[in-house]
Amino acid sequence: MSDYDDDLDGLADWEDDDSDVPAYVPDDPDNTPKALRRAAREGKRAKQEADALRRELAFVKAGVDTSTKLGAMFATAYTGELTEEAVRASWAEILPGAGTFRAADVDEDGGPIYSDYERASTRERQALANNATGWTPAPKLSPTVAATQAADIVRADGGSDEDASAAWVVEKTARELEGRKGGRPPGEYGWPIR
Repeated sequence: MSDYDDDLDGLADWEDDDSDVPAYVPDDPDNTPKALRRAAREGKRAKQEADALRRELAFVKAGVDTSTKLGAMFATAYTGELTEEAVRASWAEILPGAGTFRAADVDEDGGPIYSDYERASTRERQALANNATGWTPAPKLSPTVAATQAADIVRADGGSDEDASAAWVVEKTARELEGRKGGRPPGEYGWPIR
C-alpha cells in the first residue's frame, strides 16, 4: 500500500468542523445567484465605507481639518501610512506648525485649548474690531457748493475774479449735467433745481 492510500483512509475519518457556515439549501431564496451577487456588492460597499471612515479618523486624530480646501486636498492626495504620527508628520511638512494640535487637546466643553498668547491676541483683535467705525463715503456736494469751492480755490491760487467766475460756471454746469446722466432727474441728489 502506498502513502497515497494512507492519506485517503485518513480523509474518510475527517469531519467538517465549519459548523458556523450554514449549509447550502437549494430552496432558500437567499441562495440564488442574484441574491449572492447583491450580498457581495453590499459587503464590498460596507468595506469601502469602513475604510473611508478609518481614513477620516486618522486625519481627525492627526489634527487635519478636512473641511478646509487645503485639508481636503491633503486628505485626497495622502498615500502614506494611516497612523496618527505618520499623517501628522506629513501634514507638518506641508503646513509647518499644523501638526501641533491634536484631537485630545480639547477642554471639557469640547473646544480647543488655547495658549495665553492666542487668548491675548484674540482679545486684541476683538477690541480693534469693536472700536472700528468702518469706511463711509464722503457726502455729495450740491452743484452750487462745489462750484463755490472751485471758485475759492482759483482765488486762493491768485486767480482773477473772471477766472474764479469761469471756474464757478464750469463746475456748476459739470455737476448739473452729472446729475442728469443716465436719465436721472436733476433733483435726485437732494438739491433744488434753479
